[in-house]
Amino acid sequence: MMRPPVLALAAALCLSLVAYPPSAMGEALYGPDHPLVRSIELLYSRSNLAFPTATYPLSRRELYIAARHLQRQAHSAAERDRVEAFLLRLEYSPEEYHYKLTTNLVAQAYLPDGLRYDDYADLSAKGNPVATIQIGAWRDSRSALFLQAEIGREFASFDDNRPYTNLPIYQDGIPFVGEYAEVTAAYLHYVLGDSEIVIGRAPFYVGPSPFSSLHVAGEIPFLDAIRLSLPFGALRFHWVVATLENRRARGEPERGELPIGYDYGRNIILYNLQRLEFSHNRVLAGLGVQAITARRDNMFLLSDFFAPVAGLYSEAPVSNLSVVGDLSIVLRPGLVGFVQSGIDALDLEAFGADDSGAPSIFAVLGGVHARSERPGAIWDGVLEIGDTHYLWGSFDDAEYLSRAIYRRQLVGESEYMPLSSPYGPGVTWLRSRVGVASLDGLDFGLELLLRWINPVASLTAIRDDVGAYRDDLAAAAASRDFALGFGGELGYRPWEHTRIAASPAVQLRSSEAWVEIILSVESSFSHSRSMVPLN
Repeated sequence: MMRPPVLALAAALCLSLVAYPPSAMGEALYGPDHPLVRSIELLYSRSNLAFPTATYPLSRRELYIAARHLQRQAHSAAERDRVEAFLLRLEYSPEEYHYKLTTNLVAQAYLPDGLRYDDYADLSAKGNPVATIQIGAWRDSRSALFLQAEIGREFASFDDNRPYTNLPIYQDGIPFVGEYAEVTAAYLHYVLGDSEIVIGRAPFYVGPSPFSSLHVAGEIPFLDAIRLSLPFGALRFHWVVATLENRRARGEPERGELPIGYDYGRNIILYNLQRLEFSHNRVLAGLGVQAITARRDNMFLLSDFFAPVAGLYSEAPVSNLSVVGDLSIVLRPGLVGFVQSGIDALDLEAFGADDSGAPSIFAVLGGVHARSERPGAIWDGVLEIGDTHYLWGSFDDAEYLSRAIYRRQLVGESEYMPLSSPYGPGVTWLRSRVGVASLDGLDFGLELLLRWINPVASLTAIRDDVGAYRDDLAAAAASRDFALGFGGELGYRPWEHTRIAASPAVQLRSSEAWVEIILSVESSFSHSRSMVPLN
């Protein structure tokens, strides 16, 4: 009898033989990891220019406008030709309506002992859904409707028995063990003059780093939000209002431990962000103010939808407010330096003023991103270091639901992850990645992650004796635990629509070490149609 890993890979290989090759057109919005976004950012970097935004996702229209702007700035025929080649890949067609159905299938095998369930963010990044279905209809210059649903293995099953595959198959007498209610994108995108608005569920990411963000972490799968993007020449304004799921996740306090007036499933949790970006030549600068608010009896004010006003309006109940700024500079063609820093609280007693006793709470990350295109291959390398205060994202016990926690409903027990940092409070990290992709379908990458973790720092701790904004001596003085992850990935595309990959890694946490090997096969099926309107 074939073992589950072998069965999973064999099934995926058979499916890949009948898959339809996908076109360049897909979803209406593109995140920072999409090949089209990476390509246009590389073109800007090679031209010694900063890409005009670090707020994602981007529409096809925004990519087209950015490419045309770069083409006008080109100093040589070679630069203009590279932009023209990108525009051909983009297939921007403002007068046509497009319809597309795409199914993506992924079979994974986890060796030698399955994946460890250490935290939800780590597991969701490694364990891909077995099937993803996308349905889209759009007109590039005007509007788009998009829906994406996923079917994957039930996350709770990884905690129970560390399955060998991502297939939601038989376990303990249950024929189907899957996350079957996973709608990960459902949005309306509309162009309003020069501005664009997105309403619904969509991924969201802010920041110049390819890895991490102090606004909404890259690990967050989606936000249910209204997002407005409005350009003013070299300036660009972004306004986001979202609601966060409110349900008790594994590891959180029980209902009886919450303050009076708060309860899981009852209070609305509001997230809002206002961000201003400025780009000029080699420099892109951004400044954003974000607030997380949960009120007793859902008593919201209009000022709660404007983070800077909510932070300055003394009559309003408090919000978990933080200010985050970032800067990226093209140091040389193909090399970009970046930094992002946030402040959550400032101890004014150090300046002689009366204060609540809250310590100064900061977070910072920075690094470099190098990209190069050589004959037959594209090279990409990132180095990032960062640090978060042991109270970053936390908030006073009396306002527990205003903490920077992202919760997600699952078939089993709900899970959570940090909202405004990649690894949560009290973590210092160094992360590096280098990769190369050849034009003949082969790609290879190495990644290193070092973390020094404060074991006492927690987004979910209730500190009845001191309060989250008091000097927590135990957390401040705690010694750090060390964690290391080092791995690689070797991938190959035998056909345009199919990719086979092997990802071995070594993990070390405290005094325990283990090996993970992920084998995967991915195939895509798609059907699309375009038409020109009659009028």
